[in-house]
Amino acid sequence: MAGGTGSTVLNAANEIAVQAFLDGEIAFTQIAETVEHALSVCSPKPADTIDRILLEDVNTRNVANDYVSRNGNNIGKKITNG
Repeated sequence: MAGGTGSTVLNAANEIAVQAFLDGEIAFTQIAETVEHALSVCSPKPADTIDRILLEDVNTRNVANDYVSRNGNNIGKKITNG
């Protein structure tokens, strides 16, 4: 995934996955799984306009959120220490 909107896809998916981990919705190891899924679904496109970049950001966040919703290990439950 070189060039174009590839970095947008990677960043958006990572932000969603890390937040889901911090919220206790997925395990740490599921961060990489979520990002990998988004990268496989969201093909890079030319980053020729800001509108295209923003659209890919929104689309990727939706894909990552859907993946977390389907595959999260603790949906609706916070992980607590102790």
